[in-house]
Amino acid sequence: YEGNQGGRVYTSTDGVTFTKSGGRAGNGTAVDIQFINDEFVVVGNNLVAKSTNGIAWQEVNAASGGIPNLTSVAGTPSQLVGMGDGAQFATGLPNNSSTPWVRRNHHLPIYPLSIVYANGAYLAVGSEGGVIRSTDGLSWTLLRSGATVNYERAAYGAGRWVAGGNIGIVSSPVLTSTDGK
Repeated sequence: YEGNQGGRVYTSTDGVTFTKSGGRAGNGTAVDIQFINDEFVVVGNNLVAKSTNGIAWQEVNAASGGIPNLTSVAGTPSQLVGMGDGAQFATGLPNNSSTPWVRRNHHLPIYPLSIVYANGAYLAVGSEGGVIRSTDGLSWTLLRSGATVNYERAAYGAGRWVAGGNIGIVSSPVLTSTDGK
C-alpha cells in the first residue's frame, strides 16, 4: 500500500515482486495495514479503508466528529479499534461493514502508537513507556512499564506480548509479558 500517493495499492503473491493494482484505498495517507477477520484494514490520516482481496477497497465513513489520524488498528470478530494522534481512538465494525466508525471523544492516558488484540484483551503502547489495556476496546487501564522511551510497536505470539522500537535508540528496552498486565 502506498498511502502517500493517493491510496495506490500494490499487491504481491510472492512477497518479492509487487505490482500496482488498479485499486485505490481512498485518498488519505496510510500508516498501518492489518489482516483482521478475513479482510485487509488500512488506517491512517483521516482514513479507514477495507478490502477482502487487497485490490478492491471500500473507504469507511466516520460518524460525527470524523476519524482521528490513526496510527494502528487491531480487532476481534465483532469490533475494530484504531489508535491515533492526540491520545484519541475510534471503533468500527469488521467484515466490510459500511457502518461508520465512531470517534471516541475521551482522551487516553498515553499517546498510543500501536495496538494488538490477543487472548481476550487489547494492548496498546506508546509515549514515555506507556502501556494501556482493555477487554472491551472502550475502557482503558494504564499499566506502568517503568520505561521512559516511546514504544512504537506491539505484537503477540508464542504466548507472549512484546513491545519495543523507539526510533533512534538502539538500546531501548523490549517489554514482554505473558499475561498482558
